[in-house]
Amino acid sequence: MLTQEQIDQWREPIQAARQYARRSRKGLPADRWCDGTDGAQMVARGIEAQAEMIEALASAFTSLWLEKIDAGAESMGLGPVPEKYATKDEG
Repeated sequence: MLTQEQIDQWREPIQAARQYARRSRKGLPADRWCDGTDGAQMVARGIEAQAEMIEALASAFTSLWLEKIDAGAESMGLGPVPEKYATKDEG
């Protein structure tokens, strides 16, 4: 699960990656999409942060999805067998 600290650490790198993409769409020459070496490193960290965020969100989504499947299967079950219909095998 993502913590607020992780999200705060990713804010600046993700903003740098967004600026990089925005500059590329504006038609600027490729050598002006980031602010030098430091800017390129920040963009790389932004891309990594986005990948980590996507993985965390995909994991959370999968967990919720599986919980819903289990809840649906449980709701379709017959539930406990009433005592008057129980056989010796069922307790």
